[in-house]
Amino acid sequence: MDAKAELSKELRQARGWILGVGILMFAMDMLMTWVVHGKEIVDVWKYRVTMIDLGVLLFFVGMFFLAAKQPKLACVLALIGFWGLQIAMYVITNDPKALYGGALIKILFTGALIRGLQSAGRAEMLQRDLEKVFE
Repeated sequence: MDAKAELSKELRQARGWILGVGILMFAMDMLMTWVVHGKEIVDVWKYRVTMIDLGVLLFFVGMFFLAAKQPKLACVLALIGFWGLQIAMYVITNDPKALYGGALIKILFTGALIRGLQSAGRAEMLQRDLEKVFE
């Protein structure tokens, strides 16, 4: 595989991990809010949660686009955003389950974002190598 194709592959992977985590977070929250706990939650709160989750999804979409130019930064910001959200939920609810509840999913999402960061690192290294070739 030539260097440009490898660079494209690594960038696609980094961007894919970011977008995948954002979409899965949104989908899971919507499933929990509207289907699993739909009858227990007042409609006004369901809409508020949906708006907040759309904002979170937009953040991850933004990181997806940022990753095209600055993949490492986008992955780091996505990780910070993901864990910042978890910590914020703990602070708001004062419930430790906000941090350790759904631990498997949080571990998987963190792992996905770390894999994205690794791909971004390889992409940046390949980019530097390509720039040296064309100096």
